[in-house]
Amino acid sequence: MRKSDVLLFSPLKGYEYYLSECTKEVLMAIGGVFAVKLPTSLRKNEMSKRLADALLNNPESWLNLIPLYELKVLKKLLELSPKQALLIQREAPLLITAQVKLIMNETVGTNYQYMIHDDVRRSITPCIDSILDNRLQRGDEKVEQLICGLLNIYGRLRIEDLKKRLLAMMEQLQLPTVDIDDYFNHSLLVQLNLMEWENETVDGEMFIETYIVNPVIQDGEWYEENENHDLDRNRYYPIETVLDYGQFPYIQPCGPEAEAFYKYIVHTFKLKEEDAPGVFTNLWIEIQAEITPIESLAAHISGNPFSSINEVDNYMKHYAAFANNIPRWLLRGYSSNDISRRKEEAESFMNSMNSGDMPMNDPFGFGNMSMMRKQGRNEPCQCGSGKKYKNCCGKGN
Repeated sequence: MRKSDVLLFSPLKGYEYYLSECTKEVLMAIGGVFAVKLPTSLRKNEMSKRLADALLNNPESWLNLIPLYELKVLKKLLELSPKQALLIQREAPLLITAQVKLIMNETVGTNYQYMIHDDVRRSITPCIDSILDNRLQRGDEKVEQLICGLLNIYGRLRIEDLKKRLLAMMEQLQLPTVDIDDYFNHSLLVQLNLMEWENETVDGEMFIETYIVNPVIQDGEWYEENENHDLDRNRYYPIETVLDYGQFPYIQPCGPEAEAFYKYIVHTFKLKEEDAPGVFTNLWIEIQAEITPIESLAAHISGNPFSSINEVDNYMKHYAAFANNIPRWLLRGYSSNDISRRKEEAESFMNSMNSGDMPMNDPFGFGNMSMMRKQGRNEPCQCGSGKKYKNCCGKGN
């Protein structure tokens, strides 16, 4: 948003003034986020006035769309005087409201400093409390936590799979019943993180599948290319684990290896308490963005002032234990150690079959069916639909 970068950091300028300084492309982008229709035939000043009117005179329309975390940030800003700013750690994810400059931000040291435009303040003050209360009562906070948890575990999910899993967990938590399709259509947390993948049937017919993806994933083709396609289902996690991974805005250390690594980096690198969650989250993301985390490990070793080989060795051990035990997006939520154990169990089971020493329990729980030939992911589905197995009966199976 070019011209906004040089605007004075003052709430007195107002959001309407900011919009008047934007290009048509930026105005169209902001309108797209908040579903405000802006005909391209409008002149720039007409477009900025229409957008300002929609957002400032009808704040309920977008206050109900943004994630609850952002609504709470806006509430905090309203509690400050117009000359005060709210400091948020640099590693916190960029707010939708900051991206479209409903609030202003500038970098101050290791933090972001947020201020709210005076005209935005006047617009949302009369209604924000009631909207916040209503959304808390209908369980939006828990729903968003579940969505974030699933995306932090799996990286991406088919939108229909997410809806099914979400409804089941909401019922388990006894959350108020909602129209899930309507909720998804009116949640920017969902709408801004949708991505389409093109697949094909065995006959070569193309079809589109819609996924919701973790915001970190920018290159969908790389993800599709490097995902482990030998895994025919996502690893299951209980609802308590999903909630742990969905705590906003940082990924929490879940499990003994992650907790040990978290404590280790805080102690070794003398991290401040407020900086540690962001550093840990960035390490998590780096691991997810690698087919194997060796490159990230090498970069950390070369970029940190270790004083001895023993320190390097100790870091490698903690890092490896952490990286090998967290859910990996490219492994459909399985950890590297999960895959190793599955392979060892399969080899042990087949060895016992060949030796005639049949185990009492099949390690995969399939009994004699484990001897049947596995349906290939790219082979025609046996149901006769004409689609590939992975896009038909094998989907999510």
